[in-house]
Amino acid sequence: MTKTRLLPSTILAAMALAFVGSGAAHAGTTTTFKPTAANLKHFVLAQSDLPDGYKREGWMNSRSPGGCVDLAGDPAATRSYERKLRALGFRGCASASFSKEVETEIDEEVTMTATNEPGSEAILMRDRQAAARALPVLRRTLLKSYTAAAAGFPVEAHSIPTEGLGSAAPRGIQLTYDLGELFGKLTTSMYVWRRGPVVGWVFSSHVLGDFDDARTLELARTLDSRIAG
Repeated sequence: MTKTRLLPSTILAAMALAFVGSGAAHAGTTTTFKPTAANLKHFVLAQSDLPDGYKREGWMNSRSPGGCVDLAGDPAATRSYERKLRALGFRGCASASFSKEVETEIDEEVTMTATNEPGSEAILMRDRQAAARALPVLRRTLLKSYTAAAAGFPVEAHSIPTEGLGSAAPRGIQLTYDLGELFGKLTTSMYVWRRGPVVGWVFSSHVLGDFDDARTLELARTLDSRIAG
């Protein structure tokens, strides 16, 4: 039997802000304390935020802007991003990523495995003003990373609503990748917002049918409510 894998990670790992590292700490789902560089792990995705079947792939809490992300393996872009955040008042970051695989038998000869890898990040800035300035920087960086590294795959970007999210939130971003006749189209959703001095973002694909724009926005609102306390 031939196994064909439809993996967002095959495309996205090469182009996304890749999460790095892993840890044993579990991000809690009920917190009422003020975000600090030490407790940011509570404001990223936790196992309990996701449906059954998702497993944690990566987790990081860092005092360095480059500690939580790697801009598609581009050292120069990563250094530039780090310098911008430091200049704006970066204080700390935390990230978490999860994955789930679903195998489907197409026929007697072919089995397809689809994988979704939702992830999130929380970035603590010096104050609200610093976070407000960092928000568009992060959004532009994410959009550029997710589209530029999709070389060879046509991609469409559309804005999506962000009602009820954060102290400030530009419109979310829906990206649709045309993977050709065999795999069809892959749709992803990304939301970036600010809550007080924290800038957060959440990303997921709809490859498994469980995270469309609305469901991914629910994830963002869940994290935002924890940041708000």
